Amino acid sequence: MMEKIEELEERVLKLVVLVRKLKEGREKLEKRIEVLEEDLTKKMDELSALQKQMAPLKQMEEDFNKLKEERVLIRTKVENILSELESVDLTEE
Repeated sequence: MMEKIEELEERVLKLVVLVRKLKEGREKLEKRIEVLEEDLTKKMDELSALQKQMAPLKQMEEDFNKLKEERVLIRTKVENILSELESVDLTEE
């Protein structure tokens, strides 16, 4: 009878040790999760700030592309006008 009690006590002690290790592991994981969540929050804030900085740059890029398109149109019109002027015979009076 005493032997079974000692065996039971030994098993309970092993379980206590196991539960303690599991609790420690859980606490470490919870702390790690907390750190990762803080890092994620910081990164999201940085991303948001960068996106705000990029907005004017994107607008400038769009404006620049529109201006390039306008330049091509104007150049084409000027070339057409010059071509028409060259074809006009100025010697006739």
